[in-house]
Amino acid sequence: MMSPRARRLALAGVLALPLFAGPALAADPDPVVAVVNGADVHLSAVQERFAELQASQPQLGGLPLAMVYEQLLNSVVEAELVTEAGRKAGLANDPEVKHRLDRLLDRLIAGAYMQKVVDEDVTDAAVKARYNEMKAEFKPEKEVHARHILLETEDAAKDAIKKIEGGADFTKLASELSTGPSAQTGGDLGFFTKDRMVAPFAEAAFAMKVGEVSKAPTKTEFGWHVIKIEEVRDTTFPPVEEMESHIRDELANAAVEKNVAGLKESAKVKLFAADGKTTLEEAKAAAEKQRAEQEKAGAKDAAPAAKP
Repeated sequence: MMSPRARRLALAGVLALPLFAGPALAADPDPVVAVVNGADVHLSAVQERFAELQASQPQLGGLPLAMVYEQLLNSVVEAELVTEAGRKAGLANDPEVKHRLDRLLDRLIAGAYMQKVVDEDVTDAAVKARYNEMKAEFKPEKEVHARHILLETEDAAKDAIKKIEGGADFTKLASELSTGPSAQTGGDLGFFTKDRMVAPFAEAAFAMKVGEVSKAPTKTEFGWHVIKIEEVRDTTFPPVEEMESHIRDELANAAVEKNVAGLKESAKVKLFAADGKTTLEEAKAAAEKQRAEQEKAGAKDAAPAAKP
């Protein structure tokens, strides 16, 4: 088997090769796509390699398999040849290889078991119930849609307010004068709740009415702000479609933690320190005692000497 680094380099090299439209997939769901010294290589092996490529480079998520089919097929064939050579060299019986296979098998079994736990607990009904629970606990907050003009000095901010009071367009002025990144969108900050902005800005914005422009500039750590309120509304709870992925992750984590906690509770486990002799609790107690003694000695050394 190629090392992870070698595999990543091989996959990366695929993208540097010319791309072409590959053959249409056969009706057989998993046809033989290569024969290597008499051994069949199935389409599923190429598809697995393609999944590895997309997982390592998410930006290729929309790339069709046909675009890199031949390159991936050759990569699979090369891996088969290397594996075959390793078997002929007797490495299947190498103690280190067997040890690593055992550890890999352990991880695969553990992963499969945890997936089984998650599949049993994270059902559509469980997701819906958790969504309804979260929705019932949701408390709407006020949020405002504001624009601002950020300037370096108070005088510049006051001058901007005078221009607006004289009929200047706020959005246009923000694009021309604001030193903040929102200048590109006419000072638009979108909707935000009070806790998302620095205190002076939030206090000023949430004290204003729709359509109102600052009577005086607001000072923050970023500079001087002239604020305009576009809209005020209550926050709403997101629809289930937007929350489903988050809820499934939350339920999956909870299911795994609960299951592992149950396994530990019913198991007989004894932990040792790195020396393999002292129990972990004894080692922690000894370290805490040593730390306390060092602090006591340090305090004694730091005490002022008594006057004669």
